[in-house]
This record gives sequence, structure tokens and C-alpha cells, in this order.
Amino acid sequence: MLLQVGGHPDTVHEQNGYIVKECTDAEALFYHETHAMHHPHASALRAWMPRCYGIADERGQWLEGWPRVPLKAMRGTYSVTLENLVRPFCRANVCDIKIGTVLYNEANPRLSAEKRERMQRKAQETTSGSHGLRVTGYCSWDAHAQSFYTSGKVPGRAARTTDDLQRLLAAAWQVPPEVLRAHLVPRIKHLCDCLAPVPVSLCSASVLVVMEGDDAARQERLAHGEPIFDVRLIDFAHSRWCDQPDQGVLRGLSTLYELVLRLAAE
Repeated sequence: MLLQVGGHPDTVHEQNGYIVKECTDAEALFYHETHAMHHPHASALRAWMPRCYGIADERGQWLEGWPRVPLKAMRGTYSVTLENLVRPFCRANVCDIKIGTVLYNEANPRLSAEKRERMQRKAQETTSGSHGLRVTGYCSWDAHAQSFYTSGKVPGRAARTTDDLQRLLAAAWQVPPEVLRAHLVPRIKHLCDCLAPVPVSLCSASVLVVMEGDDAARQERLAHGEPIFDVRLIDFAHSRWCDQPDQGVLRGLSTLYELVLRLAAE
């Protein structure tokens, strides 16, 4: 099962239970560098990234140190082979939340002036600039219609206030406050605490929140002590290790935590 609510279309594929994502060399090398680092900061970040099973270059050759998996690597582009985060769930509700106030890698020598201006304008015109957070899109299970409802990028781009953001998140999850309070609030708080000291720039990365959307399956998971939420960081095309934490990202995570607290208190 593959659910994509953000990012570029037709760049994410499912193969044999894995996710193969076509990506830039910068994103592939960020995965490679992060997994090779023997440092507590790298370990802290890896805990929130999808498990990576292999990285291939534009020729379809595996980078050194990665085990081969039974997949056909992409050609003509770098690719990363990742765990499928929705696979453990019966009906996965997926919400993609872009974090940070800067949407481009300021240290990228290949960044054009036109793209820099475009990304600056996008941040200024949306809640990315004002709150460090923008809802890119979500997909939620409609039990009455027995189908998924998918929201595109337009509602998130139109949002201006924390009330707007809160309404979007409420629509994405559609669970009682006590469920959020018990199962999502602690997870988001843990993410905030873990990233606070990590010297990494995560420009234009996203928090992906996956939730069991089927009521019966959710109750069964709870009865067996299995998590009903998974929270991860994804999309590292503009990410890099640096000498200080990303204050724009931390601002966005703080906003997200406050919004989840508000929803949990209703």
C-alpha cells in the first residue's frame, strides 16, 4: 500500500513491501552521511527517520556499505530504499506537515537566485514563515463512505492562523481528544526534545504523522499494546549537518506541539 500526500508526484514507488524514492544526490548523500556518523546527535536524528535499506546512484549502483535488497534500483537518478511507514496499519491516515521557516538550503552553491526568491516568497505568503509549519496535505479514512479522502496542498497554502492550522489537523486525524492526549502529545513532545540540541539544518523537511484510521483496527492495536500513531521526519533534499540547531524547524515543532495540545484539550 502506498499513500503519498506531499512531495513530487511519481517519485515514490512501492516494491516488495519497501518504498523506493527517487531523489537528488543531496538527499541520498544526507541519508548516507547520517547513517555513517557515530555520534549521539546522528543517532538521535536516525531514530526519527524512516529505516533506510539501501542507496543507489544514478547508474543504479548501490553505494558502498549498503546491503543489497531484492529491488530494482532506479536509473537516471539517485534513489533511497526505505521502510513503508503505512504498511503496519489497516487504514492509514497520513498527514504531511512541512516544518521550518526557510524552505531552501542556503549553503547550496547550485541554488539559483530565481529559486531562492521563489522559496522566500512561498514562506512569506504561508504559515511556514509566520509559524514555521505548513500542512502540505493529508489522507484520511472515511468509514461511512468506505474510502479515503485526500486533501491537496491548497488548504494548507490558504491557512494563515493557528486556528486555520488546528482545523486542518483536526480534519486529518478525526479522533477524540483523549486519544491525542494519550498517544500523540507525548510523541510530539519527545520529537521536540530530541531535536532541540541537534546541529542539523532540515530546510523543507516534513513531519509525517501516520495514524490507524480504522476504528476496529485501532482498538485491536490498543488492546495488544501496539502504537496507533507513528511520527517520523521525511524529505531531506535540502538538509545538511551544520554547527547549530535549526531554529526555524524548532519553531515549527513548537507550533505543532502547541496545536496538538489544543486539540487534545477540547
